[in-house]
Amino acid sequence: MGQVGVRGRLLLAFLGIAGFSVLAAAAGLYAFQQVGQRLSLIEESVPTVASSMELSRSAERIIATADNLIAATTRERRNEVSTRMEPEVEALQTALTNLKESSAGSQILTLIEQLISLFESNLTELNSLVTRRLSASEQLADLRQLLFHTNDETQRLFAPWFQIIDMQVSHSLDQLRSLGPQTGTLDASRELAASVAMDRPAQSTYRSFSAIIDELNRTATLSERQRLPIIQFQLRQALEDLRQMARELDAKLRPLFVTQLDTLETLAIGAASIPALRDKELELLGQAGQVIKENATLSARLANAVDQLVVQAGADVRTSTDSAIGVQRISAQVLRLIAALSRSAPF
Repeated sequence: MGQVGVRGRLLLAFLGIAGFSVLAAAAGLYAFQQVGQRLSLIEESVPTVASSMELSRSAERIIATADNLIAATTRERRNEVSTRMEPEVEALQTALTNLKESSAGSQILTLIEQLISLFESNLTELNSLVTRRLSASEQLADLRQLLFHTNDETQRLFAPWFQIIDMQVSHSLDQLRSLGPQTGTLDASRELAASVAMDRPAQSTYRSFSAIIDELNRTATLSERQRLPIIQFQLRQALEDLRQMARELDAKLRPLFVTQLDTLETLAIGAASIPALRDKELELLGQAGQVIKENATLSARLANAVDQLVVQAGADVRTSTDSAIGVQRISAQVLRLIAALSRSAPF
């Protein structure tokens, strides 16, 4: 009987120890499982934070590069800046893709997708505006070359005429000085008067023509778009006056000058004129600047949305960390309780 009692007590002790061991193991496994889940949540939040920050930085770099795009003065420079922007746009898309994988279903993510879509749409519009502005600039440069050529041709037209008139005036003055109060002075005076009569309209016409040339040259680089309608009106009036003046030119000079005047008129008036192209160029510059401002606003909104996502991810990390620490504390208390029960058990 004594042996049976001892065996029973040993069996009971074995079963008790085994039971406490199972409880301790179960508590430990539960703790490991819960901590592992919390660590997994923390690990999932890290890519969200990293992708969010990369997305915000890419948008900022694109905004900085876009300023260089709008300032491009040649197609080569435009292509160079566009090439530099392409990796940043790809990085923006990659960051968005990574963010969607780590934050699927988030309302903030939906807002970020909408902002990036608007952002990229604006970049496409900006590139189109810059391309059209460069085209207008190239046409304007061609017209300025034609303007300079017309000015040179007109100078070559009037230069020999002024030289001949100057020779005639000098000859008449020499005759008047050499003849003195003789009867031949009347003919010399008439010749002088005729030379002056031919020279005056030619001088006035040439000065007016040169003034219009100078005004068109200034207009090609004008920065105040609101002044263009006034300048166009003034140019139209000046050209009308110049045509009236041209009628007083000598019959030999008039048709040659009118040819140059016709060219000047096409440069000053019409949809393909210098003022019209400068107006178009300034309009496109203004539109491009507005797109830049819109993208800057979108970038700020994007950064704000990213900050919210980062704050949310940080809160999830803190919650998971606190939960993991709580599970560890409870598990430790359970294990201490099991250990205390095992020491106080009657076996």
